[in-house]
Amino acid sequence: MNSEKIKDRLDTFVDAILAIIATVMVLELPIKIVNRQIDFVNLFISIGVYLVSFCFLANIWYQHAVLFSEVEKVSEGIILRELILVFFLSLIPTFTKLMTEDVISATVILYGLLYLMIEFIFRWIAIDLIHSKYSNKSDMQRVYYSIYGKHNNQQTILNIVLIFLALFLPKIALFLYLAIPIRSFLTINDDRTDFKEVEKMPSQGIKTYLDMSGKDRVDFQKMMQRYRRQVHLSGSDQVLKEKAWNDFVQESKKSFNISEDQLKNWFNRPRHR
Repeated sequence: MNSEKIKDRLDTFVDAILAIIATVMVLELPIKIVNRQIDFVNLFISIGVYLVSFCFLANIWYQHAVLFSEVEKVSEGIILRELILVFFLSLIPTFTKLMTEDVISATVILYGLLYLMIEFIFRWIAIDLIHSKYSNKSDMQRVYYSIYGKHNNQQTILNIVLIFLALFLPKIALFLYLAIPIRSFLTINDDRTDFKEVEKMPSQGIKTYLDMSGKDRVDFQKMMQRYRRQVHLSGSDQVLKEKAWNDFVQESKKSFNISEDQLKNWFNRPRHR
């Protein structure tokens, strides 16, 4: 079987596992009826715990779908890492069930550690896919870290903080875990588009980008994002698109001494003309 077919089957396999995990979690929600009365407090807490895990799974599914849409083939090493990822994902129903039975420090900390492990493995897979796709592996790995690294590091720090918070306030820590998948969902599209923009640059453009300081790279990414939003909001209005392009050019000249000719060469701009 060729690697393209294996990649498709692997993607389908992970999708199926995630669907099964979500189904198992909802089937195991405890519904206690005592003296013909439903314990609504316990039920709503359990639904809240399920919501945290569901958002986590949904975010993993979305990021996985985005990541695999960028590649056509997968190596044996990536397949192995995917199977390791699936193993840890399959533990989510068990850890979720533990928390539905009692939201205490031990159960939330175990959940946080599992969350941290899954994030680590997923990023390991993402970096391997970057290596497999590009010939200039070193440069593209640096681009990946420069674009995704900030949000990934912030997410890891937040996870660790919540694990420590769970020692004292487990219920608050648990529901604050909702912030991680929501935040990740809100940032992944901009990060992905920034990466693709830099990826399309000629080698000189990539070199210029990598030679920027960390702060300058962040500022340059914000400028690209602002330009994209302005173009999107302008719809078919060519005047507004032209204004967005000119603003982008002026900001680039002022902040980074990058000329309009360089920008046109790097981004093949303006595409809307």
